[in-house]
Amino acid sequence: AVAMAASIIPLTASRSGMINFVIFLSIITFEGRFGIRKVVGAFLLLMFFAVQVGFQVNVLDAVLPDVVAERLQKVDVRTEALSSGQVAGGSLGRRFHNVQIAATMALRHPILGVGLGNFSSERALVDPTGMTAPPHNSYLMAWVEGGVISLALYLAVFFGLFAALRNLERDYEARFGPVGMGWMVSCMRTVLIGFLVFSFFADMWIHILFYIIVGMCISVVRMHQVYAETGRLPSPPMQPAPA
Repeated sequence: AVAMAASIIPLTASRSGMINFVIFLSIITFEGRFGIRKVVGAFLLLMFFAVQVGFQVNVLDAVLPDVVAERLQKVDVRTEALSSGQVAGGSLGRRFHNVQIAATMALRHPILGVGLGNFSSERALVDPTGMTAPPHNSYLMAWVEGGVISLALYLAVFFGLFAALRNLERDYEARFGPVGMGWMVSCMRTVLIGFLVFSFFADMWIHILFYIIVGMCISVVRMHQVYAETGRLPSPPMQPAPA
């Protein structure tokens, strides 16, 4: 899956996608116990940055089409920044402007926000350019629409699930060996990390994937809680639990 993402995401020429992917790789590489695969992954990641930044060699030009490599390397926000009363011409400029306006809206309604689903209509009144696009940041979107109270609850869901999954991973074989779902616990932890990182660059606030991922994490945690409390293994799919 990581190899497929590494081969597809750069071809999209999305700078936020690349930043998201690099941050996600760095987290899962350096998080948890180190093994051979993590050491190799960390070495390759560091080598890529060392060659790209420290030498007169452009790795992106060598492995990507010219148009894609050129766009990924163009990260100077100043060349795309807004002038007064005008819409930014470039992607980075628009994102920067979106964040500025969203932050202004959040500070105007810090406690309860502007209301669920009211971002676009409220922005049309606040933004002098008349743009209504979302901020491409789930946490900022949660703050704007739901206020600091909703943002705190939103983050509490993620941190609570992450802590629960990490707790299950500790001494898994000794505590939950018969369940045999340690791979699923690790998988859901990685998925949760990926979603948290991706939410910095996309509008995943109340997106359907939020409910799917949270629901799957809760199911995995609850399955192990039932085993810890009763000693009963999960029933096979489509079969009723024994009386």
